[in-house]
Amino acid sequence: MFNQLSGAIPESIGRIPTLKDVRLFKNNLSGALPPDFGRYSALEDFEVSSNNISGKLPEHLCAGGKLVGLVAFDNNLSGELPESLGNCNSLLMISIYNNGFTGKIPVGLWTASNLSHVQISDNKFTGELPDKMSRNLSLLQISNNMLSGRIPAGVSSWTNLQKFNASHNLFSGTVPRELTALPALTILWLDQNQLSGTLPSDVISWKRLTTLNLGGNQLSGEIPEEIGSLPVLNDLDLSENQFSGQIPCQLGLLRLTSLNLSSNHLIGEIPSEFENGAYASSFLNNPGLCARSSFINLKICRAYGKRENRLNTTSDMKMTKFQHLNFTEKDILTKVKEENVMEVVVLEK
Repeated sequence: MFNQLSGAIPESIGRIPTLKDVRLFKNNLSGALPPDFGRYSALEDFEVSSNNISGKLPEHLCAGGKLVGLVAFDNNLSGELPESLGNCNSLLMISIYNNGFTGKIPVGLWTASNLSHVQISDNKFTGELPDKMSRNLSLLQISNNMLSGRIPAGVSSWTNLQKFNASHNLFSGTVPRELTALPALTILWLDQNQLSGTLPSDVISWKRLTTLNLGGNQLSGEIPEEIGSLPVLNDLDLSENQFSGQIPCQLGLLRLTSLNLSSNHLIGEIPSEFENGAYASSFLNNPGLCARSSFINLKICRAYGKRENRLNTTSDMKMTKFQHLNFTEKDILTKVKEENVMEVVVLEK
């Protein structure tokens, strides 16, 4: 590790009976991994990330039942994951992103009782997510694969999940209401999938959510105003969908550092809080939107609409009827007395 080792890993290393930790990350190693890793010793840590290693993962990595960490990201590994990983209950972390793995994830891997970190992005995995996963799971990064199917309703049992990145896959169906019940969730990326339908109108428990990205799907209906009540949300992306209706004024209460609602079917005036240059590109490709200032790349709202609304309220006003008085100038002058001449003069001015 942290050296400049190159070439293939000698096969004899995999047959050392006392071998527990393999840490060869950040080198220039190439070739295939020795197939006997884990066959003759109970491995605990296997870290070979950031090399040029190719081929498959050894079948017996968890044969001793003590493997805690499998770290092999940034290589040229391929093929399916070993089925033995489906019976590896000791596993805490699997980090194998940016390789060329294919096939389905072994079912038992998802439910490994101690599993907390799954990082398998940037591969070619297929299949669907299971209803049940490890209750200790806190990090789930599965982006840039070919995973499909619906997001299971069983997601409500992933109560310790903090970061969920499933962008750039083939997930379909609706965003389940159960997904809003995850109390520890801070980041949710479901962009660039095939999700459809409306968003859940009631957010059960997203009190810690800071990032919500659902862009590049086929979601429709109105944007739920409940999103505006998320206390720490600062990054919201609902772009490239089919949302319609007006932007809820509650969104203006959020302290957003990034907002993207572009390429939808939204109409009406944007919340006044977004009328500044920081949100100049937040509403593009929504022909029905308008703003009251030129800081935003939108047409200017026509002001008379609100005035008409105010005028229409006159029908509810209480009118006072005045009595008609009939007198002439002569009647006034005949009543003028010396003590009030000055008042008459002032009146004439």
